[in-house]
Amino acid sequence: MALDAPAKLKASIPGTNILEVSFARIPEGWLEVLRGLPEVERVTPMDHVFRMASNNGPRTTVELVEAARRAGIEIASLSVQSTTLDDVFMHYTGRQLRDALRDAPKYDPSLVYQRK
Repeated sequence: MALDAPAKLKASIPGTNILEVSFARIPEGWLEVLRGLPEVERVTPMDHVFRMASNNGPRTTVELVEAARRAGIEIASLSVQSTTLDDVFMHYTGRQLRDALRDAPKYDPSLVYQRK
């Protein structure tokens, strides 16, 4: 789907930082609040974790903490990282790399060529 140097692949997707955040509780309309935070390009809910792509991770983090404080919501976990090749894979395929590896055909040793 995409082939280039790692730095170019990372630059090809929206957001320069990825925030992963989970909350003690999720109120009605919270996804829209997260999408409206400054510098947020996209928000992907996954179970109880929200993955947020941001063009400015530090600013989005501060605004996220403030929004949660105003709403009285406890942040259970929060991590901020630079865009990774896993993020590139997810952007282009819509799946996480671990999902693709789990669904890959199982190794069949009978198909391995043996020299005699």
